[in-house]
Order: sequence, then C-alpha cells, then structure tokens
Amino acid sequence: MGFNWVRLVSRLSPMPGGIPALLLGSAAFVLLVTSTPLWPQVRVNLHAGDPEWASVILEDAPSGFYDMRNHMDGMLREVRCSRSGSVESADGAVSVDECGALTWQFRLREYSTQGTLASNQLNWFDKNHDWWLITGDSAILRTQTSDLGVGIEFQLDGQALQVQAGSQRLSQSHEAPNFWLLGSADFVDKGQVRHFFDRRPVPNRLVGMLNVHAEAIRFLSEKLVMNRLPSVFWMGIDNWKLGTGGAAGKGLILVNYPIGEEDFDVPGRAITLYTLLHEHAHSAFDAKTLWIAESVASYLAVRAVEEVAPDLHPFLEAAFIEPASTHETPLPMLGELAAAGDGKAYSQLYEGAALWMALEEVMEHHNPSEDFLSHLPRLLEEGFGSDGGTDKKALAELIGISYSQLSPVLEQYLGSG
Repeated sequence: MGFNWVRLVSRLSPMPGGIPALLLGSAAFVLLVTSTPLWPQVRVNLHAGDPEWASVILEDAPSGFYDMRNHMDGMLREVRCSRSGSVESADGAVSVDECGALTWQFRLREYSTQGTLASNQLNWFDKNHDWWLITGDSAILRTQTSDLGVGIEFQLDGQALQVQAGSQRLSQSHEAPNFWLLGSADFVDKGQVRHFFDRRPVPNRLVGMLNVHAEAIRFLSEKLVMNRLPSVFWMGIDNWKLGTGGAAGKGLILVNYPIGEEDFDVPGRAITLYTLLHEHAHSAFDAKTLWIAESVASYLAVRAVEEVAPDLHPFLEAAFIEPASTHETPLPMLGELAAAGDGKAYSQLYEGAALWMALEEVMEHHNPSEDFLSHLPRLLEEGFGSDGGTDKKALAELIGISYSQLSPVLEQYLGSG
C-alpha cells in the first residue's frame, strides 16, 4: 500500500504485533450470549505500595467458567474463593463452583516516558503523574454465558478513587469495552469533547489538532445525529514510524499522538486526526456488521477531514480511497476474514471508505440537490439486513437512481452475489 508505519490492531482482539497494515483497533466485541440477572458490584482496589498489581472482588459469584475477554499472559494471579468450593485457574481461564466471593489480582504496567501503542488495551499506571488506565477486558473476569451489566467501584488503598472518564457500569458483551481513567490526568475541553493527556504540560502541537477536530465534529453533527461523544485519552508514542492506533471504548477513546516534533508533519497530522475522527465516528451510527462499522467510520473520518482540513485530505485519499480499486475480495467477505483474525483483511476494511465515497459521488451526479451524508442513516437502516447483506435495489431507490446505474459500484465493492 505504499507505507508500513502504521500497525493494525483488530477491533475484536489484539492481532499479533508487526503486521504492516493500516491502524485503528476500535475494540468493540460482538459476542452472542444470553442475558442473566444483574450481579453485585465489582470492587477494584489499587495499591499505592504495590502499584503493579490490583485486587478485585466479585461477591456471590455464580458457578461457571470465567475468563478475561482480552486476556494477555501474565495478567492474572491469586484467584481464590471466600468459602469452601472449587476454583481452578490456568492461563487466564477460571472455573468456579460454589465459590462465594471470587477474588483475583491483575497486573498493571508502568507507563513509559516513550509512550505506548493505544490499541494495546492493557492496564497502565503512571507514578509520575498519578493516573491509572484500566481496561475492562484485561482486568475483569466474566463468564462466557452472561453479561456483567453491573456497577464497578474503584478504590486506592481502600479509599474511593474518582473516575475521570468512562462509565462505571461494566460493558455487556455486545458493547465496546470499558476504559477507565482514574486519578489526576490533565484535560482540555474543546467543543463537545473532553480531552485527557498522558503527560504534563499538554503538548502545544495538539492544540491546533483539537480545534480542527472540533470543527470536524461540528460538520458531522450538522449532517448526522451524533450520540454523546466519549472523552479522549491521548497517549504519546515515541517510535511513530512503527505503529499508531486508537480504540473506541464505552465512555472513553484512546488515541496516539507523536511525541517527536519531527513526526507531526502532514502525514503525522493527517493520520492523528483520522484516527480520532474514526473512533468518534462510531458514535454516529449503529453498525450491523464489522465491515459496515469500519468502512463507514473510515469514510466519515476522511469526509470530515476533506471538509475542514483540505490540506490533509490528499494523504488520506491516497491511504484509504485509492487502494480500494485493487480489491479482489468483496467487503462482506473481508469482514468475515477480519473477524477470524486476518490482519490484512482488517486493514482493507478501512479502505472500504471508497464504497461510501463512490455512493456519494453517484448521488451527487444524478441528484445534485440531495445531501448524501444526511441520507446515510436511512441507507444503513433500509439498505442492509441484520447480517450485513445488501438490498441493492433498495439502495438504488433510496439514492434516487435506477439499479442499472448503481450496480457497477455495488458489484465493485460488494460483489455480484
């Protein structure tokens, strides 16, 4: 694709490192599970004397099989029951029978002055700036047969600890994961969004970026109904050429920015803005499938940049629009491959922005008085089934042209089926 300095991280689970592809793990899990009654509160206690490990207690834990949805080796230890019963733990998998209260510990990593890849979705602490970032999917055990639609309480050595960003309700299996920012991270309010930062002072070069982002959100909000926009936690990364990314969680977005001034050139600014807008774009629509979620979010990000930062748009056009002309695999099939762990297929979903750009151009050509972005929610709702299948004739009717006029675009990106 012409550049290999952005690492892909899957929206469903972390991909192996080093895949040369285009970024953006948005981290929304799609698991089919059955609901159960709400569980009691989960209490997480951080320890100032031992910041590397935090302890968790879940009262009245039902018997069954538990794991972390985003488990990493070495993240879990000291799994115990409060009363007689059985608990077996191995490699992040826990089996519980008549346990009573279930307790465990999870690891936190010290945040490096060189920053970290936002899409890693690990648990971090910064001893210099007194903040913690906790990721629900690599901290909270849950069963595979139920959602934990319950509250969560954070403490520091037994004392209540304020949550600066993110919801305190545990996410359910169909939702994006929780990211909780605790402590005293600096923040700036800009437009509709609160931006938190991993270091002090706030990097000056990001101020202009936040202004442009606010303009882009305003543009999208005029066209679409944007849900409550989550706050952003900016995570620096020193070796910008090797990887960058973002992740959209419930109540908080993670996104990278280059620590080095030399990396904040046109490509650096373009990809930073794109990443942030891509993650916020997920708040603008309800996606039925992975390929729709990522291609539409990519399109909205590119389209917003075209509107508010035209100097950055050519780079994004070359990265996400032009490569799609060489795709041999239809987007729905790419979505299936990506969900199964194919990193290359996942990166090509972002290039699916070209489909929506092509549909906009068709509508603009045949119905110049109509606004494609304003029609997009209806196109997504009525032109696609719950499985992501396309009603191509309905799409043509919604756009206001004949099927024969639209079919070449649909066949190019969605196949002839």
